[in-house]
Amino acid sequence: MCKIVCKTEDKFTTIINGYDPEDFEQVKNETKFDKFTFTYAGQFYLKRNPETFLNALSELISEKKISKQDVQVRFIGNCKYLYNLSIEQIASNYSLDDVVLFIDPLPRDEVYKEMARSHTLLLFASEQPLQIPGKLFEYMGLE
Repeated sequence: MCKIVCKTEDKFTTIINGYDPEDFEQVKNETKFDKFTFTYAGQFYLKRNPETFLNALSELISEKKISKQDVQVRFIGNCKYLYNLSIEQIASNYSLDDVVLFIDPLPRDEVYKEMARSHTLLLFASEQPLQIPGKLFEYMGLE
């Protein structure tokens, strides 16, 4: 009878999610935007879709619970489309053309500055079980 011994440390490596606090040292003292700012950085994929958020924001504005002049949404990165769905068109359908800004991809340190200047960072859920977006760890680093 042959007995095989498997050393797991030889076969597996754990890569831990997290963030490096040094990445955020330069942005700790950034001044917030004058308008209340929601920011999402990255791209939309799978079922991460901002439409429900944009709909709710539009309703709050139309009910005069918040003013268009006091709020902005900044989508930074490849955020104009979710596959063939135009996020710009969705924003327009909710009359948010002057509230929602689409910013082309930026270098990482610039994105961190933009996020640090924001009041709220957006994280859109998907239907991927047991998956935590890496973006969440960056957001934690900016807390």
